[in-house]
Amino acid sequence: HFRQRLASHGTRNLGAFYLEIGKREKATASQVRDALAAAMRVAQKVKATRVVTTLLLDLPAGTSVSETSAARSLGEGAVLGPYAFSRYRTNGTPPAAVDAVTILCAPGRARALVQEVECGQTMAEATCFARDLVATPAADMTPARMADIASGFKGLAVTVFEAKDIEKAMGISSTDLVPK
Repeated sequence: HFRQRLASHGTRNLGAFYLEIGKREKATASQVRDALAAAMRVAQKVKATRVVTTLLLDLPAGTSVSETSAARSLGEGAVLGPYAFSRYRTNGTPPAAVDAVTILCAPGRARALVQEVECGQTMAEATCFARDLVATPAADMTPARMADIASGFKGLAVTVFEAKDIEKAMGISSTDLVPK
């Protein structure tokens, strides 16, 4: 079986734990992402401030997951694992944050893999942003608010239509666009 050894430490504890990923020859990029995501959630629960993963070192030869794909997946897992929609959290205590994730890799490979990890992080941040939009109640995420958000993106042309413009351009009533 393919195992990921994770060492985590906070201010008061130092420990290590293993996550079982599955059969070596059947490892997938999704399993790599999900393994680090699970480790990040465990780290939050034990209030660890740092996580170190050896997954890239332990990536089995001959698996269908390339080193670059695994690096991108680790970037995704580092961001997606601790994600929680917390805009309306009322208890006042946000979950513990992991300050650093260290991904160990073969000597001389770090520079080549940094871009892949960063790409994974960017994709995961976009996923978290989309999750926040979807989870926000309609009373707060009005069409006007969505238009404001979309207009704030750099390099993206945004056209906002009023109901009458939609009816004219598409030949349908704007009330037909609303789920019933």
